[in-house]
Amino acid sequence: MTSISISQGKSHKGLNGKWGLFFLFLMFFYALNILQDLLSAVLRNTGFYWSETLLYNSYWLWFLPLLFMVDLLLPRMRSRSFLQKFSIHLLVGVLFSALHILIFTGFFTLMSHLLFENPHRFMGILKSALSNQSYITLMTYAFVPWVFGGIVHFKKPLKDPVKDNYIDLLFVKSGVHNFRIPVDTIQCIYSNRPYTEIRTHKRGFLHNYSLVRFENSLDPKTFIRVHKSVIVNKKYIRQLKSRGNGDYDAELTNGEMVRFSRHLRNNWECLLNQ
Repeated sequence: MTSISISQGKSHKGLNGKWGLFFLFLMFFYALNILQDLLSAVLRNTGFYWSETLLYNSYWLWFLPLLFMVDLLLPRMRSRSFLQKFSIHLLVGVLFSALHILIFTGFFTLMSHLLFENPHRFMGILKSALSNQSYITLMTYAFVPWVFGGIVHFKKPLKDPVKDNYIDLLFVKSGVHNFRIPVDTIQCIYSNRPYTEIRTHKRGFLHNYSLVRFENSLDPKTFIRVHKSVIVNKKYIRQLKSRGNGDYDAELTNGEMVRFSRHLRNNWECLLNQ
């Protein structure tokens, strides 16, 4: 059985500048809503209670931890087409909107029982949150990350990904021998259940890493998923030949033939023009 370890750069950098800016934005919005409630109470000559206002508007502060969770989740949900991206973002929006509203309602109800003589009921706060904040919550979780992406984006930073995010060297042990395999010498990786097979120019190595794990660890500018069970290094493709049904056969420089699936054509179509 072959064992393999991966040497790579840092994968987690904690709360960076974008989250600091987003926190400041939420605090500003939080204060703005409190000011709005105060002005409304003054103009309408109605009662104003600081504790209830501060507690109710804490709704906006829950965006910070939950959007951070979305930030971690979305890169793992790879999509190939506009429809898939739209569906994924809409599904994430619905699920996290429901989670947000339920967490806020539970928090508000609990705190009101601890702070007020006449506590609020769970269903009353839930109905209020659904009627007043559900639409903007759904839009925030579903579309703001996708369309605007500047404050809380889910794509990798615009920097050299090989140095910071992707592996460039594999350490492989086969039997009693140990090998150092530069990633750029890998020609293709097959899913050979229950293992994964790494192919270089001369030989292959088996391991139990999944193909998805390799796909997330390798630079997508060089390695592309061309079939549900194959990842290929673009620079080793010698030629492509159409099968006439949308699929292609690719010959690699090591002589291997690899099927390019039409279902993943968005990944490799650019190669047809090269």
